[in-house]
Amino acid sequence: MRSLGKRSRQRKSGRKRVVQVSYYRHHGGWHIYYRDGIRQVQRRAGDTEETASQVAAQVNAQLAVAAPTLFSFTPLSVQELRCKFLDHHEHVIRSSLATISRYKAATQHLENFASTAAPNSPAHLLDGDQFVRYLRTIRIAPNGHDNCAKSSLRDKGIRFILETCRALYGFAAKKRHLPPYGENPFAGLGGKKFRVEDAKPVFVFEAATELKLLQAANDWSFPIHFILAKTGVRVGELVHLLVEDLDLNGGWLHVRNKPELGWRIKTGRQRAVPLIDEVVSVFRRVIGGRTAGLVFRKETFRAADCPLGDA
Repeated sequence: MRSLGKRSRQRKSGRKRVVQVSYYRHHGGWHIYYRDGIRQVQRRAGDTEETASQVAAQVNAQLAVAAPTLFSFTPLSVQELRCKFLDHHEHVIRSSLATISRYKAATQHLENFASTAAPNSPAHLLDGDQFVRYLRTIRIAPNGHDNCAKSSLRDKGIRFILETCRALYGFAAKKRHLPPYGENPFAGLGGKKFRVEDAKPVFVFEAATELKLLQAANDWSFPIHFILAKTGVRVGELVHLLVEDLDLNGGWLHVRNKPELGWRIKTGRQRAVPLIDEVVSVFRRVIGGRTAGLVFRKETFRAADCPLGDA
């Protein structure tokens, strides 16, 4: 008994203390110990005594002002974490509505999986590999409509979902909703190394095919296809294009954010696109004598039914 007590005292004497936090060597590394309220916390701090001393000092300072410690975190469910992530993109960094819509659709699969696989578990206990297996078994409608034929997710779709979920858990780590030093469950999943085997073939228009398409278009759709082909603007940018965004005399198209309409450019960056003479001529024909309003209106649009008249 005396020998055991002596060894215990020797082990305790090897501990060093920074006021409320002690640190000691254990299993080849350095650990810290402290009490966070009534909770006892023991965590690995690093490989060297110097690192452990610095971590102990930092945690002690946080305990002194009752701040969350380096090793504390607030666990959330997948549903709660998803709501915070989408809200952050919408109201903090002001991502485009199209981006938020894609993130919402991608993370919905994660919420569906969590609600069935582990309904009461916090988000940090989710198994990324099991989620990938789940994605390969589900069948969804490409346009999200219940009456549309359902099909399996393609590899590119799965890759995008995994990349979005990795960003979701990266956000969780920054907001301290994951255990400190815990790994992102989607680390190594998705990305460029993700094998894509069933992608749709890319169809590139030849000059002859492009001509046939434009010849087959009617008077309303021809300007849309022609301008998309000759300027390279996105469909959403063309839909939200205003007459005021065009400088036809100078030969420029200005792509601008329109927060008053609830629309932003995908990248958030405004730019000017040069216009060739043929595109300028098409724009002049579409606009006519109008000086304001949307450049492209519905095919069934009637000025008499519009509160703004000819605007």
